[in-house]
Amino acid sequence: MRLIVADVRSTSTDGIAAGHYFTVAQNYLDLFGAEMDVRIAGGPVYGDRFGNKLIRLPHDYIVGSSAVRNKRAVFQNVRALLREAQDDVIVLQCSAVATAYLGLALFKKKETRVYTIQYSTDGVNSALKRGLYALCRRKISGVICPNAAIGAAYGRPMCVVSDYISTGTMQPPVPYAQKRYDFGMVGLITSDKGVVEAAKQLRNTPYRVLIAGRVQEAPLETELRAVCAGAKNIELRLEYLSEAAYDEAIRQCRYCILNYSENYSLHSSGVVFDILFRGVPIVGSRCGTLQMVEANELGKTVSRMADFAPERLLDEAVHDRYVRNIARYCQSQAQEREKLRDFLTRGAVE
Repeated sequence: MRLIVADVRSTSTDGIAAGHYFTVAQNYLDLFGAEMDVRIAGGPVYGDRFGNKLIRLPHDYIVGSSAVRNKRAVFQNVRALLREAQDDVIVLQCSAVATAYLGLALFKKKETRVYTIQYSTDGVNSALKRGLYALCRRKISGVICPNAAIGAAYGRPMCVVSDYISTGTMQPPVPYAQKRYDFGMVGLITSDKGVVEAAKQLRNTPYRVLIAGRVQEAPLETELRAVCAGAKNIELRLEYLSEAAYDEAIRQCRYCILNYSENYSLHSSGVVFDILFRGVPIVGSRCGTLQMVEANELGKTVSRMADFAPERLLDEAVHDRYVRNIARYCQSQAQEREKLRDFLTRGAVE
């Protein structure tokens, strides 16, 4: 039996992968590779990543191509994946959900178990998606999700775990005095992540601020550049970040800001764990996505950015206490790993 972590969409923007699919795949490989035959399935955008662990799917979802072309690509990837799988367990990183549902309904073999990762209820938020999901629901053995409300929407057995699970060790953090920035906002920038609001709060202050990542909407980029114009304390890097640049940007911040709006906070967010597993505390909005930050004292949450008091956090003793809490949180994730392993290996659920 193999454990196949599959990205049937394999999004490619000018040949560059989007999203956190590589990170999730690597996380499963790190968690279970020593005890299971873990394989990663992805399209051409995966290149030579994962070496002999890679199962090559035929197509990428190419941003800018026609919807028909991309739906066909996802459908053919699902078919290729399910033809490749035998007595295996597939963990499907779902994004092109409607097309994936149709492929599962048509091609899934009885001996293959399929689990889906769901970060929101978007997979069943329309009549079309619900109809297609009904065709394949009984062929899905379970749903991996960040909370029970999301899992319940899919009507299958669920395993509630965090987006990423620590292998038990936190990356050695950059010492407080050696960090280049006091606060950072790193990763894909969208309107519901509150980056503009945070920039307004921090511009022309004594604090060193980094805003780095690709902006999803052109009007948002224009607004953000206007807000930061002339603010000598804010460094803007509004571009796609390679994995190395993304890692370095997070690690060089004393705190990372996640100012999520109410709408965004209904979703799960992998960047939370990207930050924590690098030993960086979080400053964020008080919302469901960041509840574990508040509960475990992994940083500071506030009801609104106007309540944010940077000077109270820029005390090395306060910062290092958060870092120690993060290290303990990472160590405690052994239980999450065992829960997920048991869920994936206990057998099919009908």
